[in-house]
Amino acid sequence: MKRIMPLLLIAGGYLAWHLYKIKQAIDLMTIRISNVSLNPGGGLLQTLLNVTLTVYNPENVTLKFQQFIGSVNYNGEPIANFNVTQASGPIVIGPNSVVEVPMNAEILNINALSNMGGIISSGLKDMTLVGIIIISSIHVPVNINLADYAKG
Repeated sequence: MKRIMPLLLIAGGYLAWHLYKIKQAIDLMTIRISNVSLNPGGGLLQTLLNVTLTVYNPENVTLKFQQFIGSVNYNGEPIANFNVTQASGPIVIGPNSVVEVPMNAEILNINALSNMGGIISSGLKDMTLVGIIIISSIHVPVNINLADYAKG
């Protein structure tokens, strides 16, 4: 037991340091919207809202984008729900790198669907992307105004 204790202390210290570095990278990470578009879906009234997130990892540690759970809201009302998990597994965000994460969801609110062309042409005013991103098993709250994307 005396021989194992130093190993456990070293392993515990390394794990704590590694988790600290991941948390620090997530705190410094930048998430922006780089694309918003509409696509007709498979059904008669089905339209997909496509949103692409650009994630920048400024630290020297690898992160894994595992999932996004949230919605796009218009005037505070959800119009499209996202539950994005990549079928091929987590998206790796390497050290000091930028990764794009495409997401799409069916527009649920039929009133918003009928106004979507006007909403997009007005600069996505009053639209927000709200939810939780799970990166390297850490839950990161997100609240991004889509009008900021429209400004460039």
